[in-house]
Amino acid sequence: MQAIFVPDDLAEQFRLMADKTGKTLEQCVHFGLEWFLEEVESRLDTDHSDALYKEFQQSGEPGIPWQQVKSKINATHGL
Repeated sequence: MQAIFVPDDLAEQFRLMADKTGKTLEQCVHFGLEWFLEEVESRLDTDHSDALYKEFQQSGEPGIPWQQVKSKINATHGL
């Protein structure tokens, strides 16, 4: 268990959420932190994939047409 400082205005938002949803304050804080961490992870993944795509574009390397990739996958997996 960890203790953190939560500003009064944010604590009030969590209390209101708890009242409106019938959840405990702890459940609301847990949900909020979990949602936030998933959102940050998703944004980091997006930033990383954007950087990789930009790097690929700048390399000048030709891409592989989707139909060619799909055909190879289907052949490999007997689809």
